[in-house]
Amino acid sequence: MNAKYLDILSKMETKRNDGDKVLIIDGTNTFLRIWSSVPFMAENGEHMGGIVGFLRSIGSNIRDYDPTRCVIVFDGKGGSQRRRKIYSEYKQHRSGKYNIRREEYKSVEDEQVSMRRQMARLIEYLDLLPVTVVCLDNIEADDVVAYMTQDYFVDLKVRIVSTDRDFLQLVSDRVEVWSPVKKKLYTPDVIRDEFGFHPDNYLIYRALTGDESDNINGIKGIGLKTLLKAFPELVDKTYDVDEIVQLAASNGRSGAIVRSVLENRQLLERNVRLMQLSDVDISGQSKIKILDIVKQVVNRAANELFKRKLLEDYLGQAFKYPDDWLKNTFGRLNRFQGQ
Repeated sequence: MNAKYLDILSKMETKRNDGDKVLIIDGTNTFLRIWSSVPFMAENGEHMGGIVGFLRSIGSNIRDYDPTRCVIVFDGKGGSQRRRKIYSEYKQHRSGKYNIRREEYKSVEDEQVSMRRQMARLIEYLDLLPVTVVCLDNIEADDVVAYMTQDYFVDLKVRIVSTDRDFLQLVSDRVEVWSPVKKKLYTPDVIRDEFGFHPDNYLIYRALTGDESDNINGIKGIGLKTLLKAFPELVDKTYDVDEIVQLAASNGRSGAIVRSVLENRQLLERNVRLMQLSDVDISGQSKIKILDIVKQVVNRAANELFKRKLLEDYLGQAFKYPDDWLKNTFGRLNRFQGQ
């Protein structure tokens, strides 16, 4: 990073309080998952599940975790381009004809228009709540979340909410990941119990097996059981690409999986570059923009404006007692506004 930016970052003071806990929500992941599954209809007959479901979801997570700070991160426009320079097929799914996910829409175009409109309107709702919204062009939410977790909120307890498994590589004694679909909270012990290897080996496991959701192919024939059988050392020690290849090439090591690792080193290195979140590729200027946003004063909940917006969108029935919902959900965050 340019020395000038390092100097600026080093001079930025970070205000902390005892007991601070940060909730970071993967906004894009949450919105798309909820928009396609929540059938809530407004009083005027319009599908508004994306907005209502999202607000209810973050409310549930806030009440459950009781944080002193909540940050919601969305993918920026063109956010996938950096990784597509590494691998042109990144997130380029080949599923054939696009199917309408919500039966309320007659065409793909209608569906997309509604999705974009709800997303834009959702941001207006979030601006009235004591949360911080981060969205920067050309940067994916994953990278922003990883940067904040490891470089800004470095001394705080952090819970990340997402179904994106890439975040599991960030899990530590300080960072946990809540999967809202699995209803599972990932900690180092949980990762060890579920996968059977040292938590710090999650990235190498993902690089070897690939990620179908992002269209990243792994090494053919490698799965969790075969990997641990071929490389039992992963259980207790952490390994990077070079060390895994060295293990595969060591005397007495044989088998199809071992040969595949040796033959596919370039693919493995590529996947690590695509997936790794330990050293995100964000410019110094972008990091400063992120810090500028996160350091802004967090406003208290604008209850009356929020309720007025619900009425404007014919969502009077979305929250039976909106005052109670706002108080019970954002009361603690209101007390910590400005931190």
